[in-house]
Amino acid sequence: MEYQTGDLLKYAGNYNYMLVTTNSFIKKDGSLVMGRGFAKQIRDIYSGIDLILGNLIKKSCGHLGKYGVIFYGHLGIFQVKYNYMQSAEIDLVEYSTSMLVNIANRQPNKLFAMNCPAIGNGKLHLEIIHPIINRLPDNVHVWRN
Repeated sequence: MEYQTGDLLKYAGNYNYMLVTTNSFIKKDGSLVMGRGFAKQIRDIYSGIDLILGNLIKKSCGHLGKYGVIFYGHLGIFQVKYNYMQSAEIDLVEYSTSMLVNIANRQPNKLFAMNCPAIGNGKLHLEIIHPIINRLPDNVHVWRN
């Protein structure tokens, strides 16, 4: 796997789908916590997306549940943790990666982009994550700053 570098948002138009790594912590108002990193950028750009995604997670697995990957149109969320205050969890990265592998393999003519999971606010090291996400097919591009 070759990592893409730079600002993914500048190149988002080159992709059919863009994913952001997230958690499953739903606030009292029903919105997904998206307070740091790339998730915060997406929340700030797309007004109300945190509430939309929170509702999708509530329907899928509920607060602090396990959803893996969910799409809302051309935007996807890739779960790396349950609680936003905790570090990313390897089992969730593996689960979400497996889901994305299946989704991307069913759509080989579509391009997917995502920020590198679990290494920023997830607090894991790339050496741990790389063997897991290295299973992603060639139509999934992983971006690092």
